[in-house]
Parts: sequence; structure tokens; C-alpha cells
Amino acid sequence: MAYETLNDFTDWCYNRFVEYNRKNKFNEAGIYHDMLKKHFDWNLKGRRLTSQRQRAKNRLRIFKKPRKREN
Repeated sequence: MAYETLNDFTDWCYNRFVEYNRKNKFNEAGIYHDMLKKHFDWNLKGRRLTSQRQRAKNRLRIFKKPRKREN
């Protein structure tokens, strides 16, 4: 699967997370959370990727909200 921008991958991970969360498959949803977190940590370094890093950071914040409600 090829992505034109790094935002496409971020959005893809977020959409899979929401899909599995709605189906109450929290283990699978956690996989996509971990994928985005690693993508953020490893691939979005450097000053030239600030907009992609900010978008991924916002998606990670959104991930935390439903997880807090589960516990």
C-alpha cells in the first residue's frame, strides 16, 4: 500500500482505530494506536515534517480519549 503523504498513513491508522473501537475490538484498535505512535516517534523527526508531526500528535490525543473511558 503506497501513501502519497505521511498524513494519508496517519489518517488510515486513525480510521482503522475508530472502526475497531466501534466494533468493541479493543486489541485490534490498540495495534493501530501502537503503529501510529511508532510512526510518530521514528518517521516524523526533523523540522521539515512539522505539519505531519502535528497532525499525528493530534490523532494520538484523540486516541487517548476513548481509552480513558474504557478504564
